[in-house]
Amino acid sequence: SLRVCVSRGQEIEIFKKIHAEVLDIIRDSALTGMRLVAVGYRDTTEDVFSRAEKEGSNSLHGIIFAGLIVIRDPIRADVKASIKEARGAGAKVIMITGDNEHTALRVSEETGIVSYGATTLTGTDIESMSDRELLAALKKVRVFARILPRQKMRIARVLMEDGEIVAMTGDGINDAPALRRANIGIALGSGTEVAKEASDLVLLDDTFTTIVRAIEEGRRALDNLKKIVAYLLSTSFTEVFLIVGALAVGAPLPLLPAQILWTNIVHEGFMNFSFAFEPRERGAMRRDPRALAVQRIVTSSMRALVIILSIVSGISLTVVYFIGLKMNMPLAELRTLMFVLLSIVAIFFTFSLKSLETPLWKINIFSNRYLLFALCASIFALFAALYVPALQTLLSLSPLPLSAFGIVLIVGVLNLLVVEIVKYGYFWRGQRQKESMI
Repeated sequence: SLRVCVSRGQEIEIFKKIHAEVLDIIRDSALTGMRLVAVGYRDTTEDVFSRAEKEGSNSLHGIIFAGLIVIRDPIRADVKASIKEARGAGAKVIMITGDNEHTALRVSEETGIVSYGATTLTGTDIESMSDRELLAALKKVRVFARILPRQKMRIARVLMEDGEIVAMTGDGINDAPALRRANIGIALGSGTEVAKEASDLVLLDDTFTTIVRAIEEGRRALDNLKKIVAYLLSTSFTEVFLIVGALAVGAPLPLLPAQILWTNIVHEGFMNFSFAFEPRERGAMRRDPRALAVQRIVTSSMRALVIILSIVSGISLTVVYFIGLKMNMPLAELRTLMFVLLSIVAIFFTFSLKSLETPLWKINIFSNRYLLFALCASIFALFAALYVPALQTLLSLSPLPLSAFGIVLIVGVLNLLVVEIVKYGYFWRGQRQKESMI
């Protein structure tokens, strides 16, 4: 609707030639990734402007085109690598912007979102699409330009209705509805307060790399939670198996309540706490997030691991207990042996469960200093319980002969071998096969 422009300080009518030249400049600048802002002015007064606003007339009528501001918004050096890592983790990265389609395509090519010559869609294109057609386009197209706020919210809705987990970024007031609609709204720290209030997360450093690091941290936390669950269930069911086995045949309790509490709170507590600080598993960022094994904490493999470990360790401890009864070993001494066995088995489980997808001999045990601290604390607590008179009396323990520690070592190594065999069958063999296919 612009009829007049400024050329060399003079206002002139926009002819077709001038119009074509301006469009060429816009296209050429956009193709190089530049962002453009048109600038215009109009001679008026405050009264005239206010009256036009109240009457609902077009206050922009008669604007004189003054020129274009061409802006180069540099791409962060780490963005391309972060987008590649995010895609490798199974995340689909889609650019939704209000900028010119040529600018959007150029930037998306430079950042690795799409390959060169990819298709783009504009807000006008998707306006004529049904939700089904838009969903089909979203499976192929990764760049959407000239998008209005309501269209951005519609894209989020269509993806979510198809079962996708949508994380939407934005910084403006108009982005608030889409940020609120998405599963995870992510506002930029430099954005408006409205966008921040509508979001679930705020990026203080305004970088996409932080989102990738959040995905990585989430997977690390989930892996560590699986280790904690496997550890707690395995050690707890071992105790249940041992006690139920003894009661089933009318034998004395192999462990007293105080001894069970000490084992659960002190030994298992120290070692279990250290799992929360385990570093990220190798290959965690190459997993398919849609796989059930990734989404669930207790998977079929995890259940098999817990059941087998509980049965094997429970049987081994029960056998040792009944052999001790058969040999007329003093009950106080036998209970002390079972107390030590249970503590050592729990410690051995910790190092083997440190990584479910890596064999023990390839695990770096020094990668988690909290685990080393927990190991030292557990061993110290064990010897304190055995040799400090006050704790001996509290826990009803008695000194053990040196030969008993040989039994402890044999049972501990046996359980450790079982853990590694189960890990090989259910976890790290499958992981190695996946890596060989990449």
